[in-house]
Amino acid sequence: MNLAKQSKCLLCSSSNNKPSFPYNVVFGKSTFHYLACNDCNCVFINPIPSDEDFEKMYQNESYHEEHYVDIDLSPYFSSAKLLSKFTAPNNNRVLDYGCGYGHFLKALLSEGFCADEFDVIHLGDVLEHLPDPQATIQQLMKKLSPDGLIFIEGPIETNPSPVFWAAKTFGLIKKVFIRGDNIGKPTHLLRVNASTQLNFIMELNNNIECLHWEVYETGWPYLNGGFLKNSIALMAIQLGGMKFFSQIMGNRFKGIFRVTQNQITNTIL
Repeated sequence: MNLAKQSKCLLCSSSNNKPSFPYNVVFGKSTFHYLACNDCNCVFINPIPSDEDFEKMYQNESYHEEHYVDIDLSPYFSSAKLLSKFTAPNNNRVLDYGCGYGHFLKALLSEGFCADEFDVIHLGDVLEHLPDPQATIQQLMKKLSPDGLIFIEGPIETNPSPVFWAAKTFGLIKKVFIRGDNIGKPTHLLRVNASTQLNFIMELNNNIECLHWEVYETGWPYLNGGFLKNSIALMAIQLGGMKFFSQIMGNRFKGIFRVTQNQITNTIL
């Protein structure tokens, strides 16, 4: 089967793609392959999981309670504080799209924002879960007030990082010598680097202004994963934010964008 012809890129809709690391993952009775877009460098899932797959992947006890209970809330407060630098909290209403357990909403309230209306729209660790991220953001823009802000943050899993390089090396060794399938949940439908992520957002329409762009490193998923993985993660954290040729090293990003009045009018039409 020619996997490169089975699906279009989730970011740019190109059919010019090829098999890519981490190659495939088995979930339930289905095998999901990863393809790399030759045009925008996005790595994406093929095929898209079915509604039944999504329901099984995101069951509360095995997903939300595993990832969002008893966690460090300081990153949410850091993001809320960052947002307050670009808008007056007392005069702005915020929609947190894909809010999970509402940790960011609580952090927003601590900074004086009103939660869940639409002068600011926040997407935290959301884009990588969406079957059609472009259509989702276009719909959200229709609900944004004139000159409103979009605050997007999440993983950049193919960006330069010792963790990414180590994972890819171990994956190649496994593919050559073990030839086993990866077993897990394909919750991240796409994997990108910082340049691909920023270009995708800026090319949604012509009147988007980037107010803040930040790349940093957390060491995920190697941090606290045994001596070797933890050492690689700590090295990655130390190098996070440094330049590697034309890119900034790190595995996560934060971006704040202003959408002008003309942008919103064009989107609605």
